[in-house]
Amino acid sequence: DAQAARQRWRTAPHHPGRAAAQAVYERARLAVQHLEHHASTRDDAMQESKLANDRTRHLQIAAAGRGSRARPR
Repeated sequence: DAQAARQRWRTAPHHPGRAAAQAVYERARLAVQHLEHHASTRDDAMQESKLANDRTRHLQIAAAGRGSRARPR
């Protein structure tokens, strides 16, 4: 009977370890969310810079095609 009471107390929502575990879980979830957000914005930024680099490279190639110093690519 003592074991049953202990089991009841352990599974009760007022268990002191449960609130702590919930808080830890919540904090971890928020941290992961935060990191994912930053990862996505970083990916967008990298994509942007890649596009910009491609654009400038195309402009450079086009510019190299004109004038006395034109060189084949």
